[in-house]
Amino acid sequence: AGAMKAVRENSERWMEWSFDSVRKRMSVAANENGHVVIHVKGAPESVLPLCSLSEIQRATMDRWTQERSAQGRRLLAIAKSKSQFARSALTNMKAEQVEQGLTLLGLVAIADPPRVESTAAIEACKYAGIKVVMITGDHPATAGAIAKELGILVPGMFDKVMTGVELAAISQEELEKTVKHVAVYARVSPEDKLRIVNAWKSHGSVVAMTGDGVNDAPALKAASIGISMGKGGTEVARQASSMILADDNFSTIVSAVEEGRAIFGNIRRTIQYLLSGNLSEILVMLGAAVAGWPAPLMPLHLLWINLVTDGLPSLALAAEPVPKDVLKNRSRPSPKNFLNKEFYKEMIFVGAITASLALAVYGYSLRTEDEITARTHVFSFLVFSELFRSFACRHEDKTYFQVGPWSNLYHLAAGVIPIGFQLFLHHHPFFQSLFGVKSLGWDECGALLLLTLIPVTAVEVRKLFRGRREMKGVRA
Repeated sequence: AGAMKAVRENSERWMEWSFDSVRKRMSVAANENGHVVIHVKGAPESVLPLCSLSEIQRATMDRWTQERSAQGRRLLAIAKSKSQFARSALTNMKAEQVEQGLTLLGLVAIADPPRVESTAAIEACKYAGIKVVMITGDHPATAGAIAKELGILVPGMFDKVMTGVELAAISQEELEKTVKHVAVYARVSPEDKLRIVNAWKSHGSVVAMTGDGVNDAPALKAASIGISMGKGGTEVARQASSMILADDNFSTIVSAVEEGRAIFGNIRRTIQYLLSGNLSEILVMLGAAVAGWPAPLMPLHLLWINLVTDGLPSLALAAEPVPKDVLKNRSRPSPKNFLNKEFYKEMIFVGAITASLALAVYGYSLRTEDEITARTHVFSFLVFSELFRSFACRHEDKTYFQVGPWSNLYHLAAGVIPIGFQLFLHHHPFFQSLFGVKSLGWDECGALLLLTLIPVTAVEVRKLFRGRREMKGVRA
């Protein structure tokens, strides 16, 4: 409207006392037509006590402030005063010395609604078992209204709003007792963030904290993972953090959590697949030795099995796309649950059932056929059973068809290509001689195919029964 042009023409800015989280206001000294004027803006509860107001005016301002704060508005109080100090004297004066006898010019309510995607991101965090805590310098009523709109406040469980004054009045031990019930911290200083981070960590929680200012650096460093802003953050904050948000968007953190959990799951399932296969090979060799049978596999067979079954399928499993329901899995990825009881139970179950079937095939073939045929049978059985079982390793709880056969074409190719190699090996004279195997008839192939499907079927059926038990537990 042209107002700023007139202000700049008739005034000269002399001094500035910057905003800080303790005073919650900032001030400027300006020369306006030969008079020194102090302009002040800041939080209403910080500026209003410095203004000359009657009781009625103060009550009116307080009521207006509460009403707008409850609507989620951010508030500023604007005031000024004429100063009798010379410019040279102002240079050495503190803000508190010049911010006296102010005349209130008005209150400003600013609508700063949260981003549309933030509500969905916070809802996703709830599914993932992540508690979102709001730490802000806003008025408590403003912070509470926005937190309610975003779904951060959970009535009866996670619904407390604590101010910086209340936080300063309690000890660290008391904060640790109440921190799990506080969803919003309002009018807090950056130093308070460090106390909040340490209080959550005292409960064994993995704490991620966002910050953008210089004073946030200690808390960013103390958090399990500090997250700074790439656009609006300071260089000090970025140096102290573990992750930088290039777009300053909270929903990006949720996307990172999804990707991280997917990578964790892929690595875990791939290692389980590899160890289960290796365990079955060890048990086959050990079982044959205990039974007094000839070695069922030659060193070249073991190398080929590891090359064919551990190569392409394991790489494809590691590249499994992010599942849509990855955030619903509330088990927190950590070294403690990487090789947990369930991991070992699954590995032993798969290794034992595969080895038992392989030894049964080998023992039966030794009785009915010659040693080369028996070795061919067990060699083919282990290769195909491992390749087929890799299809069940794409998800820990869902079957292959529930996940979707076409969602990972890399894995489909990683299963088909080794099968082609194995069939070629059995029917090419040079490789038959090199590996000490023979070609198989259609009846033998059909019988082996059915047997090789037993381990993968057992794994998939086990998932279905486990899923039903979990659903019953949730309903109960």
